[in-house]
Amino acid sequence: MRKFNYLALGIGACFAMAGIYSTYDTLDFLGSSVVTEGLVIRTPFGPHHPEIAFTALNGDAIEFSGNGFITQHIGDRVRVRYRPDHPRPSAQVDKFGSIWEGSLTY
Repeated sequence: MRKFNYLALGIGACFAMAGIYSTYDTLDFLGSSVVTEGLVIRTPFGPHHPEIAFTALNGDAIEFSGNGFITQHIGDRVRVRYRPDHPRPSAQVDKFGSIWEGSLTY
């Protein structure tokens, strides 16, 4: 008789819950964020990790690093999505892979 693997079930349940939370968080971000245009100003670690500058609604100049799920070159214009109340920490390139990366990895 085979034993039921409760440890595997527990680990799977944790991953499922993390995926559900990540999906909910991403949907909340999409609903509460605004979109503007940004400019790729540097690619210090190659085209998969661009540094992007944009101006927030409140007039602040913001710079942030994109993630590895996009490919951009210096001078490219990109759509940037961010929460108006926290522009710097929430800024992301408005592309599927960039926005949904957390949910897709679970």
